[in-house]
Amino acid sequence: MKKKNLLSVTIILMGLFMSPLSYAEKCAHSLKGNDNIPHREIMAFYPVEAWKMIKDTPYSGYVIVHGQVNKKSEFLPGKVTECYPDDSKNKLALKMAGNVKLSSATVGTRINPKADVYVIFYDGNNDDRTAIVFGKRSKSANVAMNSQRSRYMSLFSY
Repeated sequence: MKKKNLLSVTIILMGLFMSPLSYAEKCAHSLKGNDNIPHREIMAFYPVEAWKMIKDTPYSGYVIVHGQVNKKSEFLPGKVTECYPDDSKNKLALKMAGNVKLSSATVGTRINPKADVYVIFYDGNNDDRTAIVFGKRSKSANVAMNSQRSRYMSLFSY
């Protein structure tokens, strides 16, 4: 009876580790494999050789924050729309997102433009923990998206 249970557990575990989903999940732990993060836009901030290394480097987590840009070009964090692997870094991500500066140029409206900030965490050893913070305004008819200030990029140590 115990051998059968052990065999059953072994088969289940082998199925989990060898399934296409587990492979897809493994790919999702880098910028290259995550379609929820605008890696093509982040790529524009890096030289080609540096980007090749960054895109394949596994991250420890990410947080996507949705908010607005006020008239002073400050990002006002609203809510976390997605986090991986859990919400343990949400507060830190919200604090980092509060440092983002984006253009708030609007025409004919008093509504603050919407924006998203992506915080990608890389946990090395305790002295080498870095986060990429990338912000961009949401596309809108009232916002000139060709402005340099429509995107923001920075690195933070935490």
